[in-house]
Amino acid sequence: MKAYIDRIERIAEKYAELTEARIDAALKNHEDIDSKVMYEINDGIRMLNHIATTWLKMDQLNKDGNPTGQ
Repeated sequence: MKAYIDRIERIAEKYAELTEARIDAALKNHEDIDSKVMYEINDGIRMLNHIATTWLKMDQLNKDGNPTGQ
């Protein structure tokens, strides 16, 4: 279970870095924040939300002493 939670955390960190880099690139290049740019940023945030929800569920299972979820 610990290895799975660690993997989820690594994935979350990577998505956060990608999303942050996309925001920074848009601001640095003085890009017009059009629908494509907003979609890319929103998609990154949405994926972070899914990952965080998964992490919370796994953490709760682990705390309940039921690492298999059964």
